Order: sequence, then C-alpha cells, then structure tokens
Amino acid sequence: MFESKYSKVLTVILVIVIIAVIGLLGFLAYDYYQNYMVTKDTSDFVDNFQGDVTDGEANDDNQTANANTSGLEQIKDSQSNTSSKAKRTYKGFGVLGTMEIIASLGLNVNVDGIICVSDNMLSGNSVKPGDVVISLSEKSIEITNTDAEGRLVLCDGITYAQRNGSKYLVDIATLTGACVGALGNTYTGVFSNDDEYYKLFEDALRKANEKGWRLPLDAEYAKMLESKSADIKNSSGKREAGASVAAEFLKSFVNEGTRWIHLDIAGTSGKDAASGAMIETMCEFVKMVQ
Repeated sequence: MFESKYSKVLTVILVIVIIAVIGLLGFLAYDYYQNYMVTKDTSDFVDNFQGDVTDGEANDDNQTANANTSGLEQIKDSQSNTSSKAKRTYKGFGVLGTMEIIASLGLNVNVDGIICVSDNMLSGNSVKPGDVVISLSEKSIEITNTDAEGRLVLCDGITYAQRNGSKYLVDIATLTGACVGALGNTYTGVFSNDDEYYKLFEDALRKANEKGWRLPLDAEYAKMLESKSADIKNSSGKREAGASVAAEFLKSFVNEGTRWIHLDIAGTSGKDAASGAMIETMCEFVKMVQ
C-alpha cells in the first residue's frame, strides 16, 4: 500500500517537472524570438546612389516601460492602440509603396529601400535606462529614455545604407511628439545636412503639393546628447527642441560626404489611418536626383 501511494506521488512530481521544463523551454524560445529575430528588406542593386530608410515596430510595450517616468515624448498617449499601430507600421509600407512606384517609372537610378523591423517587447533582457548598447556603426549609445527607441533601429538603417554604398539618404519616421507640438498635423518636419540637397527636396515638395518645413540642426542641440559613459545618449531627457535633438542623434551616424534628409512624419502620417505622407515627394525627389 505504501509503495503504491509512493509511486503515485512520484508520478505526479515527474509530470509536474516535465510540464515545468516544457514551459521553460517555450519561454526561452519565445524570448529568443522577441530579442533576436530582426527582418530587413532591401532592394538588390549593385550600385546604390539613393537610400530610403525607415524604422518599424510590429509590437510595442514601451508605454508600460515608461509608465512612471516624466518629460517623455510619448506620441502614443493620446491614441488608441489601433491608430498607434497604424502609425508605426505605415512607415514601412510607405517605403515599400515608394519603391514600387519608383520601379514602375523605370528611372535611370538605383534606389535601396531599407526597412528595419523589430518588436519592442518587455522581457528579462529588455533595455533599461542607464544601459549602454553598441550600434551597427560600433558607436556606443547610453540609453536615457526607453521611449526613444525608434531611433535606435533607424540609426542602424542609416549605417546599413551607407555600407551598401548609398551617398544620398532620405530617412522617414514618426519620430517625435515634439515635431507634432511644433508643426501639428499639417507640416512634415524636414532636416538636412546639406543646403543644396535640401533645396532639391524643397522643389520636390512643391511639385508633389505636399507640406514640409525645414527645422534646424545645431551644435548646441548635439551637445545635449553628450554622455559620460558612451559616445552619445539616445535622448537629452529634456522637452525642449526634441525634434531637432532627435535629428542630431541620427545625423551623428551619417558619414562625412553623405547627403542626408530626415523626415519626421509624427504629425502627418495620419491619426487613425495611414495618410501616405511624403510618398509623392520622395518619388519626385528621386526623379530629380537621377
């Protein structure tokens, strides 16, 4: 009788252990997927003169991570989950749409469309304020704001485009709530490191009948990203000049001699559905630089 009861107890314990092991393996597999599966879509050109770069997040738990912080550029606070996801996924489809149109026009120019896609999910390996990460360019980045996460994949996209040989870059992102505060939902924020390159883009804006407004880059904004523990911080931690400071972060990954335009479409990408902002302008722009 004792042996029979003991056997039953042992069997139950073994079953519990097996279930726990299976559950642990499943969790580890899911955690690996969340942290290491990154998809990039690029066109296959030998010579790359123009690079369209965007970032995308399939899932975003970041609002939870920043629930107890203040002074953050959280453009998702005033949106439903549906509209928030629409804004995040639009950027990737915007580049895909632009590439499809450019290909159909048969232009004499090679264009790479680079979409850096990553989940932004909570896990035991999540990046925390104070962490230092190494970018694709090997530049170290101090994380001071986990809500300034899109620029972390976008800067790698910029590096990737340049390694492919692109000398003329346009990146597009719903990057900052500060840009919405400055320009509302009417104008796209435009930044550039080259006046001549910007003038060409301004002509493309006019031809496409889209609204963009050039915002400043300045060494004083770049100073706000200086770090004592890394090459650069991902955020100044302050509200002022948020769009320009974010653009300065991206600019630091642009090589000397590369012409670059950054489009902050946080306000113009559409509140409840994708607006197609800047697609026509980018197509007109490519026509001009061919």
